Amino acid sequence: MLKNKKGFTMIEMIIVISIIALLLLLIIPNINEKQKMINLKGCEALKETINSQIYLYEIKHNKLPTSTSDLVKEGFIKDEQTKCKNNLSIVIENGQAKIK
Repeated sequence: MLKNKKGFTMIEMIIVISIIALLLLLIIPNINEKQKMINLKGCEALKETINSQIYLYEIKHNKLPTSTSDLVKEGFIKDEQTKCKNNLSIVIENGQAKIK
């Protein structure tokens, strides 16, 4: 006597797992690439923020800061704002913030 068992066969499970694995292989590199772009855009935004703080420092002290440490000492930026999340530093050259 054959009983009607409900469930998935081994072949069906292998097909579903293969499709999921294929989708992950296609999605994960794209996420990694987007993360790099997000970090770069964030670094650019931080640079522009520091440029605006340079302008405020110049208004207050009537001179340009020579380094980001001048801005940190005066409280215009925090120490963590001198580096981006992707470990690039922001330095001041000729009165402008630059990513190094």
